[in-house]
Amino acid sequence: MMAQTGIALEKVESMRWWLDKYCRNAGAIPKADALRQYHFQKLFFNERCFLEEKMKKITFSLAIDGTTDSLSRHILNTIIYPSTKDKSFLADVSFVQNENNQTIAHTLNSVASKYAKSWQQIDAIVTDNASKNIKAINNIKSTFNNKLIHIRCVSHILQLICEKIYNHTFFESLHKLIANFQHLMNRLIEKKMKYKEIIKENGLKIILMPESVLT
Repeated sequence: MMAQTGIALEKVESMRWWLDKYCRNAGAIPKADALRQYHFQKLFFNERCFLEEKMKKITFSLAIDGTTDSLSRHILNTIIYPSTKDKSFLADVSFVQNENNQTIAHTLNSVASKYAKSWQQIDAIVTDNASKNIKAINNIKSTFNNKLIHIRCVSHILQLICEKIYNHTFFESLHKLIANFQHLMNRLIEKKMKYKEIIKENGLKIILMPESVLT
């Protein structure tokens, strides 16, 4: 039940005092480590088998994206989006030596072999605009399904546009102006109070700019 609702297994420990006080045989309830080691693996295996069989009866789309963990290892995460009203889910987490078009294509093919009877069940694949993704999808289309739709991630496209705009000289100068003004307001209390007085005298609303954040 905790796994299905997304409740962290560690919550069992925070409820331990309540269970010991109000429940009989509360000591028989496993701790979080035992749940993860002995029980959760079986639930995970059963759920994955259920999803694999279910996906083979419908069409779906894939989304793949790379990241790194705290040890700087390369990871490829693949999400399945069913064509039905079912929720999307994380289908695969693969650790790879290098994130390139070959490892991406291999990971997608591995996921497809588990969850689909053939590549004809897969409608589309969503990736960012990296050249390695484009090459990997083109290889898959030419080999397995020429009708496969490659969707470029809209969020990544917007990020690239914003980065291009932000790197413009005008916005760089504007950012420096805002940062210097905020530094002045935060460090010099007298000038900050004078700024508030001038704003009030002119009947304007006081708006102090929040700290600027570069993303």
